[in-house]
Amino acid sequence: MTTDQAAGGVAAKAPAQWRSLEEVKAELMRRAGRLSPFEDIRREDAEQVVAALTSLDRDLWARLWSNIGLSYEAKGDAQKFSLLLTEYRKAPEITRRRLYLEAMQAILPSLQKKVIVDDSLKSILQTLPLVTPESTPSTR
Repeated sequence: MTTDQAAGGVAAKAPAQWRSLEEVKAELMRRAGRLSPFEDIRREDAEQVVAALTSLDRDLWARLWSNIGLSYEAKGDAQKFSLLLTEYRKAPEITRRRLYLEAMQAILPSLQKKVIVDDSLKSILQTLPLVTPESTPSTR
């Protein structure tokens, strides 16, 4: 009996035995698409990572899984562009205007100062700083 156990403490467990690279690869493939934390991955993605693994280095694992994620992101971007191109071919002016408005909706809220140029007035007009409900102090 250890002094921790005699004092009512819990004996510490021995550290888990380290697995070899081949054991870890086999476990990853066993879990791929079925068990946590790999239940949501595709088996072919796991096979690609396992084939490229040469060590248990965390940075290597991170790089390989990041490459898988980046490939899906690139496919999504390409698909989005293809859909946008289809819409542009149907109605170029409307699509161009929509893209402009979406960009302005994304950009303008983050700007502290907005300036409007009115060609008919031949001058620059500064907008009033409108206060959003989130930025006003509570009146309670």
